Amino acid sequence: MAGKKILIIGFEKENYIKYPHLKDVVDFFQLNSGAEYLYFSQRGYFLGYLQGIKPNIIYALSILISIIDLLKFIFKNIKTKYSQIVVIDNFAYIATSIFSKKTILWSHDFVTNDQPHKKSFYQWIIFKGTSFFLKKNKKIIIQDIDRLKLFCESYHLDMSSLNVFYLPVSSRSVVREEFKRTLSIPKVLQIGGINQYRSCSHDLVLQYQKSSRKYELYLHGFFDKHSILFIKKQDQIPFCSTLELNASDVFKIVDKCDIGFIGYRSENLNFYYIAYASGQLVEFLKLGKPIIAYGATNMLDLVDKYKLGYSLQNINNLDYAIEYIALNYTELSNNCTKLFNDIYNFDNYSKEFSQWIFE
Repeated sequence: MAGKKILIIGFEKENYIKYPHLKDVVDFFQLNSGAEYLYFSQRGYFLGYLQGIKPNIIYALSILISIIDLLKFIFKNIKTKYSQIVVIDNFAYIATSIFSKKTILWSHDFVTNDQPHKKSFYQWIIFKGTSFFLKKNKKIIIQDIDRLKLFCESYHLDMSSLNVFYLPVSSRSVVREEFKRTLSIPKVLQIGGINQYRSCSHDLVLQYQKSSRKYELYLHGFFDKHSILFIKKQDQIPFCSTLELNASDVFKIVDKCDIGFIGYRSENLNFYYIAYASGQLVEFLKLGKPIIAYGATNMLDLVDKYKLGYSLQNINNLDYAIEYIALNYTELSNNCTKLFNDIYNFDNYSKEFSQWIFE
């Protein structure tokens, strides 16, 4: 890879990347190939402001200026500085592909046909642009074949025409101090977005009202305003943390718990096929924390297949799920660690991933 450099374009500021799985990949390429990271916040939503009776033209124009700045940067540097560009968003992918066929789409999530706003003006533009440039550029990074099939259905693409690298949401292992745990009062943790509309957090908090003496509940992450008000009204308030940690330090919070709770409200197929696309799952697995998976997603199948914890169909069975994990803790914890090492450890993919990007 001598003399070759890649540009990674993402929608989070480099010093404030929240997701460990993204941070690990960025750090790897910066260390091994001198990669550069470019922050580009616009994800296409501004196009919606051009619609309606009173479109916000001034706001939209200010955003267009930032897009023009990105295009000028790409045009100036692509031929002389970068051998490849990896883009973590469909809208930025379209903007970058205008000037570079060396652009690779790294798909994290996307709008599927069963989502109402798929028919919106800005999503129509993103659909058309992404489909057009992927047919030309070919390369895409995506978590697994199920999500690729869904992506191609959503963007009217032929799977066989694409050059695909399958990269599950993954991370690198961490070194931590080992200590013996006692599960007399298990600590259950939910991390990430704390909300009801996507993460089922209110279901979890309501169930905690009935059983707060049996376990301790911890919530860490990004609370929406509705969840803050909802939690404040409860008699039994869980431990809550909004501490903004460096991506590389998230494991320090996770390591304080015994059991990880992962809830997904799968109102669309993008959030159904989540088993290989969940950063929360990876953080629990790499520390050997058994999982309670809740919500109608394919993560429940994963938990059952590899015996990672308990697949929860009904929140009223949460107490039983915790008791089951406590009774089988060592076996389930070992299964979690093994699956992380087999599938979700980025080191398993890094060499082949580098070769594929630069080929």
